[in-house]
Amino acid sequence: MFELDLLDFLKHATLGKIAIGSSKQDVQEVFGTPVQLERWHPGHGIQPNAWIYGALFFGFRDENETVCVIGFCPREPKETELSVGSQASAQTRGLQFGMPIDQVDSILSELDAPAAEGSRWEHGFLVKYPSGTTMVFQSSDGGKPPTLVEINCERLFA
Repeated sequence: MFELDLLDFLKHATLGKIAIGSSKQDVQEVFGTPVQLERWHPGHGIQPNAWIYGALFFGFRDENETVCVIGFCPREPKETELSVGSQASAQTRGLQFGMPIDQVDSILSELDAPAAEGSRWEHGFLVKYPSGTTMVFQSSDGGKPPTLVEINCERLFA
């Protein structure tokens, strides 16, 4: 069983040997057959396929079938675990979906994983790491701090 480390993903944008540009065959060797298949991001002018393994997903470009997106996003609204399918396990370092931004920042500071930059948008924050990995925090209602809703690294265009 493959064990991935979320801290490595944040710092290096890799899951073991899997990175942006890896092939479908590489992903299948590590993670097995996807639990679910989807088509998504039609507004970007490309039609990548997504292979889904719990909260973990990989987006592939149609034309060359290479990874253009690696990410973690809950499949259900109340899901907190960063699940990765049946052929892998995840060292999450205590991070989970729905965690407030200040708590995530505290955990990552202790792990010596500071963000490179952050930007505020109407409903939350985007926090970007030097590797190109992004953490997305979103506010659901007025007084509460934004919470973690997605972690990803993407290069949709070659």
